[in-house]
Amino acid sequence: PPGDAGPPGEGAVGGGPGYGNIVTSDEADYVVSSRSELSSALSSAGSGDVVFIESDAEISMNNTSLNIGSGVTLASDRGRDGSQGALLQTSRGSEPGQMFRMYSGSRITGIRMLGPWADGPNGNSGSNAMTVVSSNVEIDNCEIGQFSYAGVNLNNGEAHVHHNTIYETTAVVLVDRVVVD
Repeated sequence: PPGDAGPPGEGAVGGGPGYGNIVTSDEADYVVSSRSELSSALSSAGSGDVVFIESDAEISMNNTSLNIGSGVTLASDRGRDGSQGALLQTSRGSEPGQMFRMYSGSRITGIRMLGPWADGPNGNSGSNAMTVVSSNVEIDNCEIGQFSYAGVNLNNGEAHVHHNTIYETTAVVLVDRVVVD
């Protein structure tokens, strides 16, 4: 269950309180709190940059799909000092195919991403929280739920998906292929 201790030094199994690899705003190259700021920062960010979404931000991602470029980290601080992390959400009828497309070496951490399908049929819009299209991607310490298709769609991509809480999706992690090393 979320909050249970994981391996030593890594913290909670589902992320959140106790997770040991939380990114803070002090580490960020860009700090944002709105959809337009987020879009602008992700468009400008380059490899090695961190885009941090303010902890208390609630952003509507209706009809919006953004790219997280190679080597870019998108973060909030889920689990730090009681923070739930930024909330990105969509409404029924205006869901993008995915909130984010993730490219090589990118990371999403500490964010809550919610689709519109709470406590009901998961719809048929085919929406994902994120689609991974490259390798060496990391998704950690996130809460991902209520999407009609997948929380994480590995569309010919490879990702390390760990310490997340993923629920109420047709497919938790949709895998095109699995790589074990």
